[in-house]
Amino acid sequence: MRDLGGGGGEESAFVPVAQSEERVLRASPEMARSGYRTFRGADGFEAAIPEDVVARVKALGRSAAPREWHGLVIGQLYEDLGRTHVVVRGVVPDESALASSGYVETTPEGEWKTRTLAHILYPDCLILGWIHGHVRVGARFSATDRRTQTTWKQPHALGIVVDPWDLAELGVYRGPEAELLTSSWTEVETRIAASGDGQDQAEEGDPGAQAPKKPRFSKLRTFLGAALGATALTVALMALAIGVSTRSALERALLERGKPATEKRSEAEIPSPPDLGTPGAPVAATALPFDAGLCALGDSASASEP
Repeated sequence: MRDLGGGGGEESAFVPVAQSEERVLRASPEMARSGYRTFRGADGFEAAIPEDVVARVKALGRSAAPREWHGLVIGQLYEDLGRTHVVVRGVVPDESALASSGYVETTPEGEWKTRTLAHILYPDCLILGWIHGHVRVGARFSATDRRTQTTWKQPHALGIVVDPWDLAELGVYRGPEAELLTSSWTEVETRIAASGDGQDQAEEGDPGAQAPKKPRFSKLRTFLGAALGATALTVALMALAIGVSTRSALERALLERGKPATEKRSEAEIPSPPDLGTPGAPVAATALPFDAGLCALGDSASASEP
């Protein structure tokens, strides 16, 4: 087996010790999977990957950033009516892989530990292939990745590359020829991205983030907002005009009440002086109407009269 990221094509210290016959199950694609992304080859070969596994490997990529990561793909091999298809059941990361922002390389010890753990966690599954992550460079094989894929000799062997910041998210390759499998999901998302109407596929600030979808009925909302704004402005202007008018009337009334004391009045308007009564009798202060401007003193009897 060759080093995953060596780039020189040199043989590593890892040497297979034996090869066992792979277990092939029998089930139709419809029976074997549900809620999976399907990737197809030119000859009808299909690889199904569940959405929860896709979410898990994207999370692995984000947590490993800014470094790449490596793991093994675990799943089951099926045959139906002469067709071969595989169903991915999980991924086991290689914790001992040597990685940086531009490459990842496994070691013989790390590969042995990862394969042993895979058989323990998935005793009913096969090791279908390998998986590794890219960081903001796209979910497609590099030249080194293609050379690594040639070491997987089975025609159904999978090589998967994950880039959480790429709209495609996954690149799924098959066999030693590294055939890129196509997905209807990827094709639809690519068209959406090209139209500039894609959903945000990454965290805020990520280079791979797409513009969010515009809400439906945006024109109607804009019209209603403008109408409501105009109505509110009209009501405010009317309230202001009413306030100014009321203030003016109040000021006029106060000016009328505050006439100068030297203003000439008719004799009928001036009240007669009150009868002060007998000297020494109790008196009471009676306030006359405001317009009179006078305060008269008289006895309590006269003060109670109107």
